[in-house]
Amino acid sequence: MAIAILSRLAQLPMRKQLSRFRERVRLFEANAGDSMAIQALSALPGPFLPWTSFSMRPAAILAILSDIEVYDRQVIVECGSGNSTIYAARLCALRGRGHITTLEHDARWAGLTERYLEREGLTQWAQVVHAPLNQGWYDATTIPPMAAIDLLVVDGPPAWARHSREARAPALDYFAGTLADDATVILDDGWRRGERKVVERWTIRHRRAFRREPGGFAISAPRVT
Repeated sequence: MAIAILSRLAQLPMRKQLSRFRERVRLFEANAGDSMAIQALSALPGPFLPWTSFSMRPAAILAILSDIEVYDRQVIVECGSGNSTIYAARLCALRGRGHITTLEHDARWAGLTERYLEREGLTQWAQVVHAPLNQGWYDATTIPPMAAIDLLVVDGPPAWARHSREARAPALDYFAGTLADDATVILDDGWRRGERKVVERWTIRHRRAFRREPGGFAISAPRVT
């Protein structure tokens, strides 16, 4: 397999060879990270959760949980609900502290996430807010008051289409005033073109250092270098 890949790469111009090689290395690292993350996530068992092509990768979910545990996060805000919401709520329940507020534009998906939380008795630890989109981002009138957010996870709104590539940019602008001084910000899909531009914008506007991880996310955490 490796010989066949190298043979195909050799037929491409050097610049494309390097680009393809780097992409394959990144995918290998991402898949390896997901495998290790799945093992770590097994420490928070529960009923079956569906995984789709839109689901956050296991490595990104593990990064969220690790940040909650290492920095003792109490106030967690998510843009976009899903499996990360359930796993974070499971960890908060295990620790006996912390709360997640997750914004979800899709009413059906919001209801599904709520049912999974109810099924596991986790509604004390997580709240799903149905926040329809208004001009591409969540309707601010639906967002409850926030204070001292110490972990912000941005995995919505959807930003895969050409016209919505930077749809997640307003998140940090909106919540910047309520972030704790040592807050972590995680942006999923950090390798996509739109999210890379969002990171550039946040770095300049909010003076936050981000690093991109093989798990497909960009993170700005305390003491990032």
